[in-house]
Amino acid sequence: MNRFLLAVAAILATTGTIREANAQDQEFRHVIVTLTSGEKVDGYLKRGWHAESSVFKNPNYSFKITKTPDDKESVKYTADEVTCIDYAEKTEENPDGIHWDALDIASPSIGNRYNTIRRLVCLDKVGKNATTYWWKIWTTERVGNINRRILKTVHGVRFHDDPDKVVYTY
Repeated sequence: MNRFLLAVAAILATTGTIREANAQDQEFRHVIVTLTSGEKVDGYLKRGWHAESSVFKNPNYSFKITKTPDDKESVKYTADEVTCIDYAEKTEENPDGIHWDALDIASPSIGNRYNTIRRLVCLDKVGKNATTYWWKIWTTERVGNINRRILKTVHGVRFHDDPDKVVYTY
């Protein structure tokens, strides 16, 4: 009987530690969102806003944030309402944190060669004359007789002297 009580006590103690560890692990979702009005919103990103999980919506266009990692109420923002997203967590790979900008991406069509679409793009490198970005999109590829959806990384450049701040893919 004593062993049983000891085992139950150990399980209960471990459960509390796991919850604490999960709360700390959620810090990678902590972001500061700058709205077009200049207001900064501090919160935690809900999962599934990147292209990896956006099957039925525009990738890298809208996202939801909560006030705490465990909060159930979320607020939705779109690339039209946001200037940038800054991740609060700093890593060795990203000592300044990960930075996403809401910019227009050149998307010319037959009817309008100046067409653009607004998306969130991740800052890659800032240079003297230009800044490079990357983002992910879903495309379809034909393999034999089967069409497969493929997740691809797209790279783009924004020239600093461009008044419209358009990102051009390369």
